[in-house]
Amino acid sequence: MSEITSRGPFDYLSELDNISSELENKRGRHIILMIFHDDAFITRDVIDLEFFLEEHDLSSKEGIDVVLHTLGGDADAAYHIGILLQKLAGERELSFIVPRMAKSAGTLLACSGDKIIMTRISELGPVDPQVYVESARTWVSAKVVRDSFGQTLEIFREKVIKELIDVVRRAPGMSEAVNSVIKPFTEAVLSGIPITELGHYDSLINHARKLLIELLSNKMFKRSSIKSEGSAMQQSPNADSVANTLVSEYSYHGKVIHLDEAKKLGLCVEELSDEEKKLASDLYKTARKFFKVIDELIMPMKVVIGRESPITVYHLEHGLVYGPKIEE
Repeated sequence: MSEITSRGPFDYLSELDNISSELENKRGRHIILMIFHDDAFITRDVIDLEFFLEEHDLSSKEGIDVVLHTLGGDADAAYHIGILLQKLAGERELSFIVPRMAKSAGTLLACSGDKIIMTRISELGPVDPQVYVESARTWVSAKVVRDSFGQTLEIFREKVIKELIDVVRRAPGMSEAVNSVIKPFTEAVLSGIPITELGHYDSLINHARKLLIELLSNKMFKRSSIKSEGSAMQQSPNADSVANTLVSEYSYHGKVIHLDEAKKLGLCVEELSDEEKKLASDLYKTARKFFKVIDELIMPMKVVIGRESPITVYHLEHGLVYGPKIEE
């Protein structure tokens, strides 16, 4: 019998707490887990983190390490969480440990720290605006949706409309039949497209850039910010350039920003010691095992019933794990 099938899912949550305690003792800093299943995204429901912070005294150690694993989500929610953690840390050091990935809005969140701690398999990603597509239940790049939508309309215009116009010209009485074809197609295309968000694409770009600049300037680039007498704080050029690159300079949203690439961007990035690296790796492996058990348990619901399991938060002594809901 394999280890995964011989252990209950909640055994892995206990193990995550135990490993977190080891890492906490090793680094002498408070550990906060924020680990997301691939079907779970960063959302506006930040009350879970607020409750966690209220219930735990995180003032006794010299700094805070957030162990973050996520594919991304809502940039505004990530910004809000970043602000909460920055206020919690105050003048203490706030670091984000990324054992595997913190993509998209996860990268934005990681940029709220004084530093990002990575391994050779860690990856960040571009922070170009995302929109939620309800039909797919996922966040996707607004640029990808916009470009795909444009290409679809272009193909439809070039290939379909021309032929239909020719049909109508040859047989005027066919116009009603043509409309019956065009209308369902148009409705099908538009139903899955977040039209309002795409209409404000440039505003979304600027908004994401401003969120990122603020978070970077509050902590990572605080020392290089310039305050002129009688004027408001100006954002540092470093924060500006890093934010602009992450938001606008990558053509592909899935781009891997590895440790060396992150350093070249100007982010403050460090590596873990060998012992710390092993503990961070153990955290990630244990989380993967937990998620694998969950996936096996909810698969019948997906296949037989055709229904997705709702996302819930699992509360640990050292943080929060987000994933499909299962019963104890």
